[in-house]
Amino acid sequence: MKHPASCEFTSRRQSGVATLVVVMSLFLLIGLLAAFGNRNLLFEQRMAGATFRSMLVKQMGDAALDWSIAQLNSDKLDSACAPSNTVSAKRFSDLYFDIDTNSRKIVAKERTLSDALGPTNCVRLSDGRWDCRCPAASDATARAAVSSADEIQPSFGVFLQTTQRPGTLVSSSYSCSSPNGNDCESTIKATVNRFNSGWQGSVLGFVPALRSPPTAALTAKGAIVATDGDLRLHNSDGLTNGILVVSGSASYPSSLTDSKLESIPGTPPRDAIVTGDSVLAAGDPFRLFIGMPSDRFKYHPKVRKPDCTPDCVSSIKTAVSFGASIIYVDGNLSIDSDVDLGTINDPVLIAASGTINISARLQMYGVLLSGGNIIWNAGAGGFLVGALISGADVTTTGPIDIAYSSGVNLIMKNKIGGFVLAPGGWHDHKY
Repeated sequence: MKHPASCEFTSRRQSGVATLVVVMSLFLLIGLLAAFGNRNLLFEQRMAGATFRSMLVKQMGDAALDWSIAQLNSDKLDSACAPSNTVSAKRFSDLYFDIDTNSRKIVAKERTLSDALGPTNCVRLSDGRWDCRCPAASDATARAAVSSADEIQPSFGVFLQTTQRPGTLVSSSYSCSSPNGNDCESTIKATVNRFNSGWQGSVLGFVPALRSPPTAALTAKGAIVATDGDLRLHNSDGLTNGILVVSGSASYPSSLTDSKLESIPGTPPRDAIVTGDSVLAAGDPFRLFIGMPSDRFKYHPKVRKPDCTPDCVSSIKTAVSFGASIIYVDGNLSIDSDVDLGTINDPVLIAASGTINISARLQMYGVLLSGGNIIWNAGAGGFLVGALISGADVTTTGPIDIAYSSGVNLIMKNKIGGFVLAPGGWHDHKY
């Protein structure tokens, strides 16, 4: 017969073993739950990281598209995409494509660099700055490795591509979450290092400096007065029938001298002068020739508005030296010091919403357009190769030559201008 104390001890021992088994089972279950929860946490962290990198690449693509449009509407640049007025500097558009001045067909230049980011690219540096490159398409070299940083260093490259429709081109961007675009191109590197990349871009449309160039050397809404008879007009362009003057006034230009008027051979000078143009008399020169009113034209993406306080001429000269091709003055413009503007192959458009008053020697290739009167007092002489357009009267004094140039006007119509996004042209793939 067992002793009661011995039975009580055995029962307690069995109960303690059962409790231990239950506790250990609970510990094991809690450990499994913790491991499973940690696994989900790691998975969610990886998803968050991938989402962050993919959104970063998307934002980089948007930034790259905006950057490319800004560069297309910029003036002359150096190889680091910074403004420059050196002789060797070129506009972004001149570096990467050609425009046919007759058809406005845009043809991208051949790229010789096989780097994933292409010749035109930007990389985020370790100090947070962006390092951009704008070399000529044929002179580009592979980018050297940049110093690493603790944060992600994304990069993007811009590619301009030809379309079938004249006056349009495609700007595409390749974005990479690595500073080396080739890392994203490599499947192994992209997988191991979790690099993200993406393409996006849009069709861009060309907005010209002149929508409808004039057909005469001198176009005026109002009267034309050559006070001393020394105004010299030239137009030997057969496509415009050699027209020298188109005026909204019914009066024949005052004090013009036939011997100083040069039209197509065999055409009497007075036959090359058109007066009483009712459309011109009732119209706005900005709308007729540029295609928009002056208060809208000042927002043209290629327009530069010089600071005319206190001197407009020096600001215009500086802007043109940096490659500006469209200058707009909101108000009156006074040219009171000698200035040379533009060339036959790189003309400029100077426009003012008010009166243009010239009291110095102006030698210019391009188009001079005023919403008001034009008063040109050229005691030391001067010339304009292109066209002169006035929204009111024109008064000249002194030896002034105005020669119509179809070449200059075609450049103004089909080559000089800015770029904007074309509606419905956005894409999220390689074009």
